[in-house]
Amino acid sequence: MRIIAIFYFTQHTYNYVQDLSFVSFFNRNSVSELMLEFVKGAVKTMRDHRKIFEYPPWQLVCHRVHENNAVMVTDNEYPTSVSFELLRKVHESPEIMKNILSNCQDPRTVSNMYRVRAQIDETMVIMHENIEKIIKRGSDIDELVQKSETLSTQSRMFYKVAKKHNRCCIIQ
Repeated sequence: MRIIAIFYFTQHTYNYVQDLSFVSFFNRNSVSELMLEFVKGAVKTMRDHRKIFEYPPWQLVCHRVHENNAVMVTDNEYPTSVSFELLRKVHESPEIMKNILSNCQDPRTVSNMYRVRAQIDETMVIMHENIEKIIKRGSDIDELVQKSETLSTQSRMFYKVAKKHNRCCIIQ
């Protein structure tokens, strides 16, 4: 999960911050220009207050307040609810874009709701593992009960055969 760039458009200008460290040095300029064109196109076609544009492996999360637009470019894994929460903060104070880009790469540090969801997901994984272990334990117990019954049956048969063989050797 990663935030790649944040753009803030007013009526006449725009500001942006970006982190293209994952792109090779020689391709960064081309990627930056392409991303800027996608964002400008998204802002021009946006009629709603909130919209998400998908350009795999990126997504553009757009938020409009009056005539100002804030756009966050993230990978497809970054949760959009957290992106909208951050874009609201950008509208309140556009100068925090650089801080958001550097400090909010992990959505669990930003949103309490997302942190709780992540903890619930982790708990669900653990619960599923525990249920699988219980089912396996139950089948193991069933196997032990079956082996115990087989052993009990075999010991009764052994007792009967031994008793039968010992009858002929009674000393009086």
